[in-house]
Amino acid sequence: MTDRETTGGAPHDGAPRTALVFPGQGAQKSGMGQAWRDTESWALVAEISDHTGVDVEELLLKADDETLRRTDLAQIAVFTTEVLAHREAAAAGLLGEVVACAGHSLGEYTALYAAGAVPLADTARLVA
Repeated sequence: MTDRETTGGAPHDGAPRTALVFPGQGAQKSGMGQAWRDTESWALVAEISDHTGVDVEELLLKADDETLRRTDLAQIAVFTTEVLAHREAAAAGLLGEVVACAGHSLGEYTALYAAGAVPLADTARLVA
């Protein structure tokens, strides 16, 4: 669809516009944090652990698939990974102008955070 069809206005000539969509529970897997371990955003893992009382680093790096089937652990692991991916993409300048954030089920919480509607500490506590 064109900008005219979706907004009823003239085509957008500025920077690329981005819509972010975050998955829900079911996206978890063993070792899911490995790709983010050496990034600047990894400090968020300790921050989220502090807010929730959950050892998120352990979940992201060492938890097996059986452990990650537990809803209470899977959800904070998926949320944290989504936050890491969002932060790294933003820091790398890959997002352009974010015009919408959406999520499926659990991903709705990440979307609220990414949109700036709910602070990280509050979102992490809601998810945990």
